[in-house]
Amino acid sequence: MPIAAAAHILNIDINDPGPPTTIVQLINIVSPEELTNDNDFEEILEDIREECRKYGNIVSMYIPRPPRRERDADGNFLPIREPWWGIGRVFIEYKKPEEAFKAQQDLGGRRFAGHTVVSGFFPEDRYFRKDFLPDEEEEYAFVEMFKRQQVEKEFLREAEEESDDEDKKDIKIERERRDRR
Repeated sequence: MPIAAAAHILNIDINDPGPPTTIVQLINIVSPEELTNDNDFEEILEDIREECRKYGNIVSMYIPRPPRRERDADGNFLPIREPWWGIGRVFIEYKKPEEAFKAQQDLGGRRFAGHTVVSGFFPEDRYFRKDFLPDEEEEYAFVEMFKRQQVEKEFLREAEEESDDEDKKDIKIERERRDRR
């Protein structure tokens, strides 16, 4: 998703990421499916940590994961005990606000594993409480972002098919030119 579109959907002004804090929030960097496998999760965590170290001293990182559903003796699902809001986001706590600022500025708009990253600051008090529960506007924004991502995926798939057809035509024309020589 283009950075401007993702930022617009999430009501984030890419020119004003909010008041600087020591916490950088990366949005649209991972999908829930990528976080379910423990090995994949560890690899993603290390890749992000390695990239984020370039900007300063990381105090902590948190990547919310989809909750694991446990069953009781009768096979019924037990209530979810873990918070699940914030999935798809990554939170990085830096030692100094200047380090967080550098990371926020540089990471926003970059691509990570096929995702265009939106970056902003996150309130420190909410981070320490693990309060990732969105308000109504945030929840609506995430639903809208998901819908647009689905439309974008379909558009890209169609564009790729058209591109393949055009490439085949170009190759055919080039072969015909070469054969005439």
